[in-house]
Amino acid sequence: MPGNPRECRENAARCAELALGAKAKHLKVILVKLSRSWEKLAIDLENVLDTIEFRDLALRWDALAIQLRRLHRVVNQHGVRSHRASARDATIHLVRNER
Repeated sequence: MPGNPRECRENAARCAELALGAKAKHLKVILVKLSRSWEKLAIDLENVLDTIEFRDLALRWDALAIQLRRLHRVVNQHGVRSHRASARDATIHLVRNER
């Protein structure tokens, strides 16, 4: 799969292995540089994937915070009879209004 850090590391290892067996010095240098490039790509991909995961979690957190603020607003508008009844009524109210 493109963009897979594991595959990049496998390619880096293969290039390093080929460099060890290369007889020509210029070929060895090229393979070592290629191995380092594959390893750097793996690290960069991991950083990007971590950033994407963090952004996704942050977006989910923001969405939950918005829902919670809406729920509090509905509960405050309708008064508080009991926590259980208010939460149920507020949830029903939100669901009906989002349709």
